Amino acid sequence: MIMSGNKTKLKICGITSPEDAVAVLEAGADFVGIVHYPKSPRHCTTEKISEILDAAEPLPDKETVLVVADAGVDEVEKILDAANNRFGNVQIHRDLTDDEFAEFHYRLNGRTNLIRVLRNIDKMQDIVDGIIENGEVSTPQLYLLEMSHGKLPGGNGTKWDWTLAKKFCRKYPAFIAGGIETEDICGIIKEVMPFGIDLSSGVERTPGIKSIEKVREVVSKISLF
Repeated sequence: MIMSGNKTKLKICGITSPEDAVAVLEAGADFVGIVHYPKSPRHCTTEKISEILDAAEPLPDKETVLVVADAGVDEVEKILDAANNRFGNVQIHRDLTDDEFAEFHYRLNGRTNLIRVLRNIDKMQDIVDGIIENGEVSTPQLYLLEMSHGKLPGGNGTKWDWTLAKKFCRKYPAFIAGGIETEDICGIIKEVMPFGIDLSSGVERTPGIKSIEKVREVVSKISLF
């Protein structure tokens, strides 16, 4: 299920406990992301994933996102199986060729929605235009735009010029991610008008432990638009 409506959506990524998942969603977030990547300080085992999904599942109109980095299609399918197909979305957080993304789409279509990560602003439009011109059926339901820096997948808390994504966000539903803090929210919505905003370290007390006060502050700012 992809949410409709004009309100900017809020995705809080790097959830590591059932308690945080419930608190974040009840505070007003629309999506929670759960990372399965052992090198990440926010990594969750399949057992922990099930616990988080058990807690989040009763909350209506909320979305869950499985975030993986170097996992192939076979491994992603195993994680989805272990989670009883309860993930609404899968985010493959690395650069994929069109063929690689098409394989994910073919294998996972009908089980979950796909979020495609694009990390090169200059190439974003070319990639999407190529998909449309070639008549590909593997167009993702959602995109996530960031400029990756550092050793781990993701934005690693690094800010970038989010206005570069304005043209893309006019045409395609995309989350803006990477180094976003609470004070950046209003400016991003005004200038870029994205489908959603993705936060992780910007709303944390420590890696993997969310500050519900900061989440509420972000929700309050989004509600102004």
